[in-house]
Amino acid sequence: MPVYVVEFETHLGPERRPFTIDDDRPLQGQLGQVLDELGQSGRVLEGGPGDVLGASWNGNDLELARSCAQLGLTPERPLVLRMRARLAPTSNEVAVAPRGVDWTRVVLPSVEGALGAVVAWFLTWGLADIRAPLQTVDQVDVTVTILLAVCIVVAVAIGAARRSAMRSSRAVLWCLISPLAGMATFGALMLVDGAPDGARILGGRIAAWVGIGVLVTVPATAMLSARAVASVASASLVAAAAGAMAALIMSLPGPSLLLQALAFIVLGAGVGFAAVGAPMWRLQVARS
Repeated sequence: MPVYVVEFETHLGPERRPFTIDDDRPLQGQLGQVLDELGQSGRVLEGGPGDVLGASWNGNDLELARSCAQLGLTPERPLVLRMRARLAPTSNEVAVAPRGVDWTRVVLPSVEGALGAVVAWFLTWGLADIRAPLQTVDQVDVTVTILLAVCIVVAVAIGAARRSAMRSSRAVLWCLISPLAGMATFGALMLVDGAPDGARILGGRIAAWVGIGVLVTVPATAMLSARAVASVASASLVAAAAGAMAALIMSLPGPSLLLQALAFIVLGAGVGFAAVGAPMWRLQVARS
């Protein structure tokens, strides 16, 4: 798909950014995604209450219900976005009126995180069959920690990229960071007696699950949010709460495999919401 230069003006002044635009899809939905990405970086187009989004190319106003191919646009000239007063409803306007929260963008990351955790659980269950190359408990523990981090992050990142909640490059970067987060968690928890396998000491268990949740959540939240400090702090609290709940579930008496599966699911859902679901909810509330 071609890359168009998009010109716009915010409170930070005029800017130009490249965006991938599908020539065969109507501009209206795609420019809405552009606005979402700009909002994630703390940029809101200059305009007044009730203004609508307009776009032009080569000095001509565009019908946003049509595609670039239908309008005869090419990437050689930039697309210019601007807010303007509403005159009358026409097909070349995208209303920026208050709108409700799209709950699928808030809930789906949790579902995806839970599914990724289920995959990790099945893979972990299979470790019993490949125990030969894993000679020590520590080797098994670090393998499980990395599997859990990677599976949750990959599932959530793929979903976020498909819904344009996260740029594909950032989703790939997050996936690459996830095994490092798992290894860092394991390394830090080696200082806690009995951790990170968490089979003997509740404190070690809680530290293990909280560490995994927070360390895989922070990179995504920092990339998605313009107000990184506040957002990372709140996301870390959510991930930590999910990790602590998972640790408590693992400490309950009962079938260990089923409790481990439930703990994985709780952590995956918590990471998905903290890392992607919550930022999407805050963004939509801010724009509504």
